[in-house]
Amino acid sequence: MAVLDRRAERLGHGSVKAGIEFCDTTNLKAEAELVEFFKSEGLSIYQADLDAFAEHVLAQYLDSPYSDTWDMEMFEKIQAAGN
Repeated sequence: MAVLDRRAERLGHGSVKAGIEFCDTTNLKAEAELVEFFKSEGLSIYQADLDAFAEHVLAQYLDSPYSDTWDMEMFEKIQAAGN
């Protein structure tokens, strides 16, 4: 029974991974098509500076009362994992 459970688990994980990849590919294709459509209609497309946005928002949180109760050691680990 345990062997069947491990096989089912592997199949499930593979299915989830395939679903995520399909969704990502489908969404990125749709986004690219929309960008091209907007451009063809004369609209300007701007790309956000995500690094600048993230730095600004993080500074706002760190300078607010919200961060007073944060476990800063855990926060540093999370920050390091994201980079």
